[in-house]
Amino acid sequence: MMAAVALLVLPSCSKNEETPSDPEGTVTLNMLDTENGGTVLDYSGICINASQNFVTQGDWGLVDAGKVGGLGYISGSDVEFFSSEAAVTVGGGYIAYPVADMRRFDSGKMALPIDGSTACMKLYVVSLLERDEKTVGAAVKYAMLRPSTYGLPAFGSTVCKIKVFSSRKATITLPSAECEYYLDDEYDQFECSKSGNKLELLVKDHSGNDHCDLYLRMRDSYTKVVIEYMYE
Repeated sequence: MMAAVALLVLPSCSKNEETPSDPEGTVTLNMLDTENGGTVLDYSGICINASQNFVTQGDWGLVDAGKVGGLGYISGSDVEFFSSEAAVTVGGGYIAYPVADMRRFDSGKMALPIDGSTACMKLYVVSLLERDEKTVGAAVKYAMLRPSTYGLPAFGSTVCKIKVFSSRKATITLPSAECEYYLDDEYDQFECSKSGNKLELLVKDHSGNDHCDLYLRMRDSYTKVVIEYMYE
């Protein structure tokens, strides 16, 4: 009976402890530092300097995710600050973001659009490269990944319609209570209040426009959606 129980339990444990696989399109690259060839990481311009640090160039910024179990363990995060340099650490995970493509919200957090126009890069250091007992770079796994949607509505979609002269109210259900919003309310037409994952809108005035834009952020992703006005 004990043997039978063991046979039943072991597959369950193995399944629960399954290691996340590398994302589709993962590339392994031997990156030599700038004193030994200066390998550049794809079109990001990221390289390893003589001090064995990742160094960004141009409009890319790095977020150090710390020690992780592999590339599949690295997930997006709330991003506020970037580094232009980070130590190359075996087992270390990093996310490189194209900062020029990101939008900063009122909280100070930044996010990439989910419209398919851009991507971030996730990196994992497999091992150091040695030559003549000297470190000359690192073996790195990386993958270009589109921003996760986190349940956000499609970019450019209409999330609600408000009757300007009658009900004047609308409720929008957000993906989570953690979702941050920014209403592009140039003419101060709305009163907004958020409770949990519900965003309440009340029309105070109207400009004659047919819509306004609402930006929603979840972690390192954002969408821009439309609120339509109905004059009836």
